[in-house]
Amino acid sequence: MLMYICVAFILFMGTFTKQAKWFYYLGVLFLWTMMAFRHIDMGGFDAVFYQKFFDEVPPIWSLYNYDSNYTWAYTLLNSLVKTLSDQYIVYQIIYSIIAFSILCHLLDKTALNYKEKCLFILFFYCFRYMWDMWVILRQNMADLIFGHLVLYYMIYGRITRKIKQ
Repeated sequence: MLMYICVAFILFMGTFTKQAKWFYYLGVLFLWTMMAFRHIDMGGFDAVFYQKFFDEVPPIWSLYNYDSNYTWAYTLLNSLVKTLSDQYIVYQIIYSIIAFSILCHLLDKTALNYKEKCLFILFFYCFRYMWDMWVILRQNMADLIFGHLVLYYMIYGRITRKIKQ
């Protein structure tokens, strides 16, 4: 519990200090570490199904004609990681790298300064982090990609409106 409070404190400090950039990156690093190295059984009953799927999915060279109950992208990611290692924790670490890369890239594309980014991540952490990052792993990645597309089309629409004027 102390670790959760420390992460919230770091992000909160970043919302009003001059070193907001430092607090933002430190907060993201702590959140990534919590997600990547959490116990593999955390995440509710879904965690059991995800681990079972990872154990059953073949490596990439044997994936052709594999009948998966999940989407092709999720199956491909599991298969790629399975090619590297049979350990689910390795999948969890790679997944965390991808998820946080998308999240940070999404925030970098906004016009938010580092204090606002800290506030955004703090709210995300307080209200959605446990659910999004630990329980619904597949949906989390889809949500991040959707957010990226929304932001892209908002920016693209703004640029095309300026060009037409």
